Amino acid sequence: FKVWEQEGWTCVETVDTGHGVGAMVECGGMLVTGGDDGSIKLWEQGTWTCVRTLEGHTSWVRDLVVHGDWLLSGSDDNTVRVWDRTSWECLRVVQTGHTGGVSRLAVHDGKLYCGGGYDDPTIRVIDTTTWASVGVPMEGHTSSVWQLLVREGKLFSCSYDNTIKTWSTGEGRACEQTLEGHTNGVFSMTM
Repeated sequence: FKVWEQEGWTCVETVDTGHGVGAMVECGGMLVTGGDDGSIKLWEQGTWTCVRTLEGHTSWVRDLVVHGDWLLSGSDDNTVRVWDRTSWECLRVVQTGHTGGVSRLAVHDGKLYCGGGYDDPTIRVIDTTTWASVGVPMEGHTSSVWQLLVREGKLFSCSYDNTIKTWSTGEGRACEQTLEGHTNGVFSMTM
């Protein structure tokens, strides 16, 4: 990855991570990267030294989310790992039920939303108290889910299928609207 100075936007450092970076998040003053080798690396900001490597995933780490005392990682190995942010121990391996990888994560109101990859572009819901699946998969996308956001009690998903969808986070978790018009995959969104 590259480190850029905000004033003037000059690259001040290029860091060799030792793995292809598939995910990145700031966590407690450190930068955390998830890689193509299944590892998660913690980098000290400023020196950009790797201070710890978390291992366990067997394929690409596609997303990292900080939630309270946890770091959550989603991978092409179809699992989500729950890491303790104090000890960095893996507390739990969550079997999501996906068959095409876990591409994106979002947490809202005690639920973990897991977006799927190419072969299984569903959104699966996991209860963060029991770590069990809740209800049936949310279906509607026809290709990889590239981002999940929760705003005002609604889940938003964007996909390589050129659409953005809005979903209820209530009991039925139904797709409420599909926004069409893009001529290529929608990889990112913001609100």
